[in-house]
Order: sequence, then structure tokens, then C-alpha cells
Amino acid sequence: MGCLQSSDTGASSVETTDGDTALTSQRKFAVKNLDDQNIVVGEGELEVTDTDLVLHSANTASIKWPLRFLRRYGFDENLFSFESGRRCPTGEGIYAFSTKHAKTIFTLVEHNVRIETAEPEPANGELKRL
Repeated sequence: MGCLQSSDTGASSVETTDGDTALTSQRKFAVKNLDDQNIVVGEGELEVTDTDLVLHSANTASIKWPLRFLRRYGFDENLFSFESGRRCPTGEGIYAFSTKHAKTIFTLVEHNVRIETAEPEPANGELKRL
């Protein structure tokens, strides 16, 4: 895992700890929303913007979580999860999404949170996990 950097093309690049860089302009990812017993309760696309996480689902209004109000976030293999704070439109809660892009979503969120809070990137490439 590593840090995210902007390239001149407007795409993002994810740098891994072994020095490999993979370009990604993707900001929306197919996800399955899971409940606390890992049962799928919905499907949609999770979008990572500069300031928010946005869940787009068919036939329902999009749900937006401002990154500055997320308490924790992390990933584990094919699962991205986060805890929203009381100032989020949904209020407090823990959300889990099954996706093969969990690490990429985590890296994008981590990068955008660091920019928003002006926190320097760690020198050793370590990122926080749940």
C-alpha cells in the first residue's frame, strides 16, 4: 500500500510499497452493501470525490458522507468499511461494502482525507487501518 498522487493527465496514480505505480481515473466502484451479519442489503456504486463518499443506487436517492465526518475507515481483502459520525446526513453508523476494489477505495479516501486535513503523507508508506 502507498500514497496516491495526481498525474498530469488528471488521472490518479496509486503507488504501492514495492514502487509500482498503477494509473486509475476510476472514482466509482461497484459495491454490495452488507449488514452486520454480512448479508447483502443493496447494490450500487460507491463514488469517491474530493470531499465525500457517495453511494449511488438504482431507484433511490444518492447517500453522501462527507469525508471530514468519517471517524474510521479501512479495508480487508474484498471489504471496505467506515464509521460515520453524527454530523453525517445519515448520522452515526458503520457501513460495509463488498467490492474487489476495497484497497483502491481506501487509498483514494486516505489521500483525500489527508489533503482536506492538510496532514502530511507518512514517510514509510504506512496507512491507517481499522
